[in-house]
Formats: sequence, C-alpha cells, structure tokens
Amino acid sequence: MDGRDFDADLTITSLEIPLSVLPDIIDSLERVYPDEGCGILAGKNHRVELGISITNVRHEPTRFLMDANEQLNAFIYIDKKGLDVLAIYHSHPRGGSYPSPTDLDEFMYPNVVTLIASKSESKWAFAGYLIHEKRYLEVSIKWFE
Repeated sequence: MDGRDFDADLTITSLEIPLSVLPDIIDSLERVYPDEGCGILAGKNHRVELGISITNVRHEPTRFLMDANEQLNAFIYIDKKGLDVLAIYHSHPRGGSYPSPTDLDEFMYPNVVTLIASKSESKWAFAGYLIHEKRYLEVSIKWFE
C-alpha cells in the first residue's frame, strides 16, 4: 500500500532537517540498538529546529511506544518554544526505511511526518512519509547546514 492513491489534504511535501540535529538522532538510536529508538522533531514551516529523544517503553527491536510522560513533556516544551511537531522518528533496526504494517495501523498524527531510520552495516539511512488511513506517501527529506 503505497501512496499512489493517497488522497489526504497534503500540507507537507518536504521536511528540512539541519545536519546539527543528526548526531543527536543517531546517538539516541545507537543507545538502544538493536531495539527501536524514537523521538520527536519540531520546528516551523517544515524546517526542523530541534530533536527530542523519547524512551521506547517497549524495548523491542520491532515495535516502539513512546514514554507517555516524556512525550507530554516534549509537547509542552515544543509549545512553549512556539514550535510545531513536524515529525515523529523511529528506527527499524532490522532494515527497511519504509512504513511497516504496524506503522500504518498505529500512526496517529495527521500532517506530521514519520521519519524512519534503518541501519545497514554501520550507516543509518532516513526516509520520511505522511501516513493517512493506512496509506503512505514519501516526503522529501532535505538536510542542510
């Protein structure tokens, strides 16, 4: 089920992420590897300004569930900074940076990108998607200095 018949009211076609947040994202994923890592990216106008790592309370290599208190505190912090939640990120340690059936079933943030990181050998690759009604559409990820 890819995005060929995706009919959501799209507001995001690309996500711009500063290279300065990449080390923190990768560090958060490496700390919990081979379990899935997760977190939130926030900013304005499709341009990320900060990343917040959240504990995966499932501690599993094929599932994640954000710690509710950490997630709430992150949302409060993001709101106080006047930013928007732009993406929820998580890893697929066993490969495949595309939405799994579980991702499609459980993603609950309309017009928020799901950023999926997959590890191949020692490198992480990232892909972004909008998920709507169990369908997905790839979003362009643009890294900048």
